[in-house]
Amino acid sequence: MIVNNFPYARLPESVQHVVSEVQAQTQAPPDLVCLVALGVASLAAQYSVDVEGGDGSTTAVALNIFVAADSGERKTTVFKRLLKSVTEFEATKREQGREHVLRHKALHDAWTAQVAGLKRRITKEYAEDGASCSDVAVAELVELTANEPVPPILCALLFQSVTPSALSRSLATRYPSAGIFSSEATDILNGDTFRLLGHHNSNWDGQTPSRETMDERIVARWVTRTTMLLMLQRSELYRFVQKRGEMARNSGFFARALIGEPSSTIGTRYVGLEKMRIAPAEVFHARVRELLELAHNRIEGDCQRDLMRPDDTARVRWMNFYNLIESRSGSVGDLASVREFASKIGEQALRIAAVLQFFDTRALVIDEAHMQAGIDIADYFLREHFRLFAPRPEPFVPDPQILLNHLLRWHRLRGETMWSLRKIESCAPGKLRGQHGRTRIALNWLVTNNQLLMHPQNSGGPFFGLNLNPVGSSTPFQQMPLPQYSQMMATTPAMV
Repeated sequence: MIVNNFPYARLPESVQHVVSEVQAQTQAPPDLVCLVALGVASLAAQYSVDVEGGDGSTTAVALNIFVAADSGERKTTVFKRLLKSVTEFEATKREQGREHVLRHKALHDAWTAQVAGLKRRITKEYAEDGASCSDVAVAELVELTANEPVPPILCALLFQSVTPSALSRSLATRYPSAGIFSSEATDILNGDTFRLLGHHNSNWDGQTPSRETMDERIVARWVTRTTMLLMLQRSELYRFVQKRGEMARNSGFFARALIGEPSSTIGTRYVGLEKMRIAPAEVFHARVRELLELAHNRIEGDCQRDLMRPDDTARVRWMNFYNLIESRSGSVGDLASVREFASKIGEQALRIAAVLQFFDTRALVIDEAHMQAGIDIADYFLREHFRLFAPRPEPFVPDPQILLNHLLRWHRLRGETMWSLRKIESCAPGKLRGQHGRTRIALNWLVTNNQLLMHPQNSGGPFFGLNLNPVGSSTPFQQMPLPQYSQMMATTPAMV
């Protein structure tokens, strides 16, 4: 496997420290720790800021990150250590909101009873009058329906296996900031969560998830944001790509997904006596709690986010990166086969830069250093995507090898060892069928190099038999470059 290392040195110092700390404690792949830390930073920052896009539009900063790593790479351990502050924050806010939930339940029960009583009154008036009921009763019902008690804000940050409807309902009515996080996401990838890929595209784009169901229409109270961090085994990722890859590409889901495949550290994780420091991890967790609290206060207030913009030098650096990717994405460019992902990598660089800048300094202006960090990390994901999804060129197989493999297959299946020229030409493998000139040149090469024996010509043409015990044969096919083979074919006389 080609090694494509995550640009660790581009991370903010506080993130570098926690990555070093957790990696030293767990001996997990360094890239894996970096990817999880980036996902946590995205979740912490996503509801406090948006970022200005290259065209002047406003876009979310939330990221969709997938990590492919096999069992035994300590994914769950890294996950728990870096998500510690998030789970603690969520638990604290839920405990604080319990009293509000109980009060809302009582108010909603009373409201339901009022609505039911008013409906009974209207029904009775209809029955007695036979035609209509009083306008007063109808007006009361309209007013009462419009004043249904609003559910309290209930912090629901982390989700694992969740249906699109349940996620929409939670984002729309309970808490507008969420993360789909899992250290073993196989069931999530194959379950209901990913049944509707377009739903996740809308979340990534920052669109408010109003969703129709059989029973109700879910309408959001606010703008919503969702980060995704899913870790799964390599084989499961490849299986998903084979099963739903075409749909995921056509829907634009893969274009929005940042996929990393860290190199394994299994076989190098030796135990030492060094004691690990905990201060760097606490600095990281303190910043996560700070940003989550900031977002929570905004949700309880006006739900407005600040807008981040790159400064002039950072903008120029981003434009150069964007234009370079664009020039490589044309029909003859090296990124043509992954152009759908390349088309969004500029926006991904902006999002990553904004997350890192805000997490590092809480500044709303992206400086050149953090923009370069976003570009380098986006380029890492671009190379990973290309390595995983770009079509592999088919290896060159010379015509003689293709023909000989075909004849050997006939020999294994039918026991045949000799064939006429007519049969070989009419039943040649697909690439040679109908190409009698190429077939005869391949036969000449096999005879010349003692792989086939040509028997005397008769009225039906020559016969060719396998030389099952060749002596003094030739250059192996796999060691013969194409120019050498072409030159030999040019100098080999055509078969009569």
